[in-house]
Amino acid sequence: MLILAAGDLRIKAAVSVVPVVEGYDNMRRAHGEVAFAELERALVDDRRRRAGGAVGATLPMSSTTPSSELSTWPFLRIYEVFHELKGSGEAERHEHWSTMESTELLLNYSVFPFLPRILDKRDNITMWDREIAAFNAIASPHKRLEILPSVSHMSLYSDQRDTNIAAAKASDWFAAALGTALVGQ
Repeated sequence: MLILAAGDLRIKAAVSVVPVVEGYDNMRRAHGEVAFAELERALVDDRRRRAGGAVGATLPMSSTTPSSELSTWPFLRIYEVFHELKGSGEAERHEHWSTMESTELLLNYSVFPFLPRILDKRDNITMWDREIAAFNAIASPHKRLEILPSVSHMSLYSDQRDTNIAAAKASDWFAAALGTALVGQ
């Protein structure tokens, strides 16, 4: 979803729930050092077989014995949940395996190169990414970032209502920040 939102101008809003954002790190952490090395060897072996014309192999998506059986996601709970869903009829066509190739592709998956492209596409003047980075660089807990989704850079100059929205947000922050500062003295 995040990569789609970054690259498709038709997308106006996006929600990404518990996403895999960095496949390599995710898989390395999920498997642990020894099992991850085993997974990498298995993926290289499969890639060599496919390069030689063989059909790619599969491996379980998860397992009841994740400490001893190689799988894409070595968590017993994943096995339990997907088999409960299959048994309940909610996902009766679920096949609980992955191709080695798709697991290998997961290792190369990262949303990070795409994230800077997720910007407010209605406002091409404001450098949201740089402004948010500047905000994040201020090492203070006494700050607040306000993003006004219906306000653009130029509407702050051309539309009194938008100017008033920004002014009210700034006024609220000053009142809270200065009021706290004065009380603490």
